[in-house]
This record gives sequence, C-alpha cells and structure tokens, in this order.
Amino acid sequence: MSRIVVLSKDGQVMLMFDSIYHAFQVQPETKDESCVLRINGDDKKRYRGAFEILRLSGSDMTVINVINIEEYLYGVVPYEIQASSHPEALKVQAVAARTYTVNNLNKYKRLQFDLCPTVYSQVYKGFDGEASSTNKAVDDTKGKVVTYNGKPASVFYFSSSGGMTEDVRNVWGSEGYPYLVSVEDKYESGDSWHYNWEVSFTAQKLKQIMIDRGLKIGDILGIYITKRSEAGRATEVIVKGSQGEKVYTNGSTRSFLSLDSQWYDITTDADIFVKGNDGEAIKTQLGGKKVMTASGLKTVSSANSKVSVVSANGTKTVPLIPTNYIFKGKGWGHAVGMSQEGAKGMANAGFTYEEILTHYFPGTKVE
Repeated sequence: MSRIVVLSKDGQVMLMFDSIYHAFQVQPETKDESCVLRINGDDKKRYRGAFEILRLSGSDMTVINVINIEEYLYGVVPYEIQASSHPEALKVQAVAARTYTVNNLNKYKRLQFDLCPTVYSQVYKGFDGEASSTNKAVDDTKGKVVTYNGKPASVFYFSSSGGMTEDVRNVWGSEGYPYLVSVEDKYESGDSWHYNWEVSFTAQKLKQIMIDRGLKIGDILGIYITKRSEAGRATEVIVKGSQGEKVYTNGSTRSFLSLDSQWYDITTDADIFVKGNDGEAIKTQLGGKKVMTASGLKTVSSANSKVSVVSANGTKTVPLIPTNYIFKGKGWGHAVGMSQEGAKGMANAGFTYEEILTHYFPGTKVE
C-alpha cells in the first residue's frame, strides 16, 4: 500500500493516510505575499501558493506546487530573459511564456500535475527566482496570450537566429502552422551571444560520435550539406564513411553533433578551390578527381594520403581525405518562432511588445 505519514519535529505521527486515492495539501494560513512555503532539501527554495503531496504507485514522493498562472510566471520569466532587459522585451517574454503555459496544461496529466520546473517545460525557480522588473512585465500583460484564429497559438522561442528565423517545416517537419515561418531578424545584434560560432571535430572524433550513436559506418570520408532551406539552414546532411553513410534531415542536421544551430558551413583541411567553366572558384576535394599531370590525365588515388597543390601562393600539401572538420555558423537554438535576442533588439529600437510578437508570429494577435 502507498501511504503518506506526517511526523512532527520530535517524530510523533500527526497524520497518516492512503496516498493512492488522496493527496495531502499544505498552504499558508494567509494570502499575504510574504507568506511563502519552503521545501527542506539541497536548495531550500521558497514558493508561492500551496504544496500538494502524493505518492503514485511505485514512485517516490511527489511534491506539486499548486499556483495560479500569473504567479507561476513570476518564477519563469527571469530565467528565460535577463531581468535587466528593456521593459517591452520583458513583456514579450511574459506573453510568450504565458501562451506556452496555456497550451501545455495537462502535459503531465498522468502524473497528476501540469508542468515540470525544467527545460522540458519551462525553467521555474519559485519565489526566490523572482525579479521586480519581470514581475511587473507579468502584471502589465496579465492574461494576454498570442492567438491565431481566436485560439492560443503554438509559440516557440530560442536565443539567437543569426539574422533570420526558420520555417517550422524545416526543423521539426510540422505542417499546419502558417505563423511559424521564416522572418527577417534584422534588429538582432551581431554582438549577441552565439550570433556567430565555430566548432571543430577531428575525423577520429566524428567516427567515435557515430559509434556512440550506434552507427558503424567506418572511417569518416566526408560530411556534405546537400540541401538548404530558403533561409540558408542545412536541411539535409550526408555523412559518408568507408562502410556506409548516414543521412540527416531538418533538425537532426544540428542535433547529430549538438551544434548551436542548423545554419552553418563546413570546411576541412582537404578543401581546395579550383576555377569552374565560368571562372568562379569552386570548393572541392581531390580524392577520386582527375587531374592533368606531366604524364597525362590521371585519377587521384586514395593510396596517396596527401598531395601537393600549386597555387598563386605557392605549393600546399593537403590530405586526400579530411582529418579535421570546421563548422562555422550563426545563431543559437532551433530558430522557430521568436528570437529572444531579436526581441530585445526590437524593444530597444522602440517597438511595442505586441508589434514584436506579431512580427515573429505573422498573422497572430495578442489578446
């Protein structure tokens, strides 16, 4: 039997009941704002509202913070945007977070609560996480949500777009969201966190990553971006190995290497540039290519691990198969919906929170 026993400080039993069918709730005697609850534990955070305590069959004790949406947002908004941001940007975040909350009530209904306090829902830190500036933003937008055709819209937000957001179809493959499309993000500062980023991998490291993912495609011979969205993000990437290949599409072109975004280019230490028929420089690699030698036209064999290339800057030795891959990109996050850095930029430029939200979610209303 699953049971809850409430003990006094000296260990005396105060209350005992079957917790399969009942929950035990603790709430302050008064509704005074200074009267909050605390859970003893590693963080000992304080919370508004009440605590509901239950034990589901086969589980540990579950403590649920029972609270209204507005007070819940007090503990959410400061962890989604800097509390020192422009007041209109704080209002934007408050409305976006409220809309997300409304759309995700009952997300964990089977566990008898609505949302969890982590990134799997929204980061929530309770009373001790609040800030006066973000509390005011919540109050100033009380009850406001983003709507489409009279219903709460599915809003998403992320850190930085790099200058252009992305259509949801090119990230999660979702259809039927005409307001989750690519829009220009020109007010996002180039100094924004991770507006530009760079990361490198050795071929050996990439091979191990593939193995760790259960993919045995052998030595990595090349990684190629074969399709891009209109905004410029990778929507198809092929990883070629000596024993096979793996194709990634849409959002997985980012997640397979835990990259900051889908918007990137790849360079390697085996890259060379040659002139095409139109005189334009084309990036390529020599492995398997035909080249003109003193003895005539020959195919560059992989038996030669390196070759020497003569250019205007002299002779350069390059490997036939890349040993190092450099990913250079823009933005941080999935890029669907609202850029938080862009919203801050628009607020600083004088836009209202309603104008900012309807820019990132075209065709919607704030009401």
